[in-house]
Order: sequence, then C-alpha cells, then structure tokens
Amino acid sequence: VISFDDTIVTISGKDLKVLLLEIMHAFGSTGQTAIRETNCDQFFARVKESDDVSLQTLIQIAEHDDMVTLVKLAERDEAVLQRLFSNMSDNNRKIFQEDADYRFKETVPSDDADLALLRLTQICDTLTAEGRAEI
Repeated sequence: VISFDDTIVTISGKDLKVLLLEIMHAFGSTGQTAIRETNCDQFFARVKESDDVSLQTLIQIAEHDDMVTLVKLAERDEAVLQRLFSNMSDNNRKIFQEDADYRFKETVPSDDADLALLRLTQICDTLTAEGRAEI
C-alpha cells in the first residue's frame, strides 16, 4: 500500500518490483550485474525447458522491445538463441535480429535487461497460471 496524501494505492509485489526497476532506470542507476546474470540464467532455463507451442505463445504476446532485448541477451547462449529462432518465422527472426543489432551496438544496459526479463517472466507466470502455456 502506497499513500499520497488522501490517495491510497495498493499494488502487488510484482508491480512494486517493476516500479522500483523503472525508477532506478529513470534516475540512471547502473543496476547490479550479478542480479541480471541470475535473472538471465533463470529465464534462459525456462526457455530451454519450455515446449514449442508455449514459446511461440510467449513470442506472440510479449512486447516487441522485450523480445528484441531477449534476442540480444541470448547471443551469449547459443542454445537459447536457436530455441527462440526455431520458434519464429524467417521474417520475424530477421526483424528481431536486425532490431537487436541496431538498438544494442554492444551490450544491453543492465536496467533494460532487468525490466525486459521481469516483464517476460510476468507474462510466463500469467500464461502458466491460466493454463495457456508451460513456460
């Protein structure tokens, strides 16, 4: 619960986490590399263990920018990158790869990675809870 004078706002733990990450991003916080690496590894494990239909559902539902970030992050793990690309059309694969190369010349800023991974994790959790995917 957050209150602003007479206004009271109730947010979930996940929404609070997103809010804090967005605040850190807005103020130019450098983020913590160790946390990002753990988040990446955990999400990569989910991608590797998911079935094709679930992964395709994630790709269709997720925001384009989050998927672009994921593609760039996945460049460090060939198995994850191939898993993603094998569940995309040739056109989508080309678009995501070109966008990732254009947007992130070298590496993904840690705040961008944290926010994208958090949003993607929330989508996966929701899809799993609704029985629409197992990812």
